[in-house]
Amino acid sequence: MVPLSSQRHGPASWRCKGDPSLWQDGANTWIGPVLGLPELPYLRLPGPAEWRPDDTCPKTWPIVSWAAGRPFAWVDDDIGPADHAYVATHHVGPALLHRVHPARGLMAEDFAVLAAWAAAR
Repeated sequence: MVPLSSQRHGPASWRCKGDPSLWQDGANTWIGPVLGLPELPYLRLPGPAEWRPDDTCPKTWPIVSWAAGRPFAWVDDDIGPADHAYVATHHVGPALLHRVHPARGLMAEDFAVLAAWAAAR
């Protein structure tokens, strides 16, 4: 997860092969320098995992635990109704779960949604 630090990077779209959240520290080597970002902290997530019995994404529980009630925005192509329900019942702070299309990646309109949500905080 990358914090929304500023508008300094301008509009962008980003497509990558694979799941960037599973890159973990590799994102600081391969993605950050290309985007001009400093080294960023990351959340250690379980390895390739199966969907949970409640149909939540395997990332949902660790993200909610890590957030510990703090506001967070999560952008992913695996977010579904079960994830929204889990966050609504297990997270007391503000949260934005924003699904992006896996074939499109992040587009200008996605950045606009994230910026608006961050500005409202």
